[in-house]
Amino acid sequence: MATTLELFLQGGVGNQLIQQAYAESLVSHSRARLRLNPLLLSPAWAALRGVTFRQHSGWLGGDAPETRPRLRQWFQLCRFYLARPRGLVVHEGLSDGQAQALLTTDPPLVWLPLLGYFQRAQAFGPAAEGFWVRLAEGLRREHQLRPHPADQVVLHVRLGDYLLPQNQRLYATTSIEQQLHAALAWRARLGGQAPLQVVTDDPVAFRRLCPEAYRGTVRLMASSDPREDFLALCCHRCIVASNSTFSLCAGKIASILWGEARTILLPLHWYREPSRDD
Repeated sequence: MATTLELFLQGGVGNQLIQQAYAESLVSHSRARLRLNPLLLSPAWAALRGVTFRQHSGWLGGDAPETRPRLRQWFQLCRFYLARPRGLVVHEGLSDGQAQALLTTDPPLVWLPLLGYFQRAQAFGPAAEGFWVRLAEGLRREHQLRPHPADQVVLHVRLGDYLLPQNQRLYATTSIEQQLHAALAWRARLGGQAPLQVVTDDPVAFRRLCPEAYRGTVRLMASSDPREDFLALCCHRCIVASNSTFSLCAGKIASILWGEARTILLPLHWYREPSRDD
């Protein structure tokens, strides 16, 4: 009997995409089947934990069914906590090899839960490429995506919960001025003349924090819908990214859709503690 790998999705759009990509990279090397559990994206879970509610992305799924009904989702989460002391779960403390080993035991496990953010290279590697290609082609068809000119640069400025003290202690800080400078320098090398497009999750904060000297050179793409922001990023071939999986995933999709979109500029350090960048 094949193992069922149950992925407990969490976080925002970028986090959810990377988690499924990582899960699919694992099952591609085994006979396991993937199933998605969206419980941790429910308003009830957010209220229970006192965290920001993150909406379930409708772009996930593919051939992976969801655990239903809600009562069964809770039951499976309880099973996860019971299985963890016995080492029968995939979590962020495991290496990719250790996670793969759990899927290839003999006899195979009937059920194996996976819970974590899994921001790892394997989520973008060859074993996950099928997921990204399927997603990219699906988004292009559904939303009729078209690329911006090759010299059009877009900057993703992550603000929102990154302005919270606990996140500022965790993540490396790059000022808005530094990000704007990097994006405009890239535009100059490309010979572009169009205003620099800026996508941000907090337009109000960006307007307040943007240095006066740069305000005439940017076009703020203000949106209250993260899906629209994500699609706007995907239409660009030149992306300057925050230390955020949101723009990192958009860059991956753009590189699939537009042949010449091969570059995404990332901050030198993702975390304040450089050893965590690996």
